[in-house]
Amino acid sequence: MEFRVTRSGAALIGFWAVLAGILISLPFWALNAAASLLGLAIWCVICVCILIPRWSSCRVRVGGNHLTVRRGILFLETKRMPLRFITGCRIVQTPLGRRRGGCVLVLIASGTSTIIPGIRRSDAEQLAAKLSHGGKLL
Repeated sequence: MEFRVTRSGAALIGFWAVLAGILISLPFWALNAAASLLGLAIWCVICVCILIPRWSSCRVRVGGNHLTVRRGILFLETKRMPLRFITGCRIVQTPLGRRRGGCVLVLIASGTSTIIPGIRRSDAEQLAAKLSHGGKLL
């Protein structure tokens, strides 16, 4: 069974990252508006050109005894967790995410946690239901 992060879900997370950059840059407008605007423009370019494609490249595969999360474009990252060590799942959904059908899935395992941003709510609920039975797939 394989799940993937949608492009619209990754764009939604990118919107929240850009909004956080705007809020962080607001106090610096009084000191130097031009530098603050330049820093905000660079942050927006990083979000749109690097972070959103990285988040949308995320794939989650559930095997017989393990869960594999792969993400990355230039530098690929693979995280493999045995199903029996996954101790919890948390699904976080904002009001805007509810309208778009996306959410953030947090997988908690002994010694680590994994954040999967922009996954569809139905996929996250299905994955959480399968993982909540002690690693036994239904």
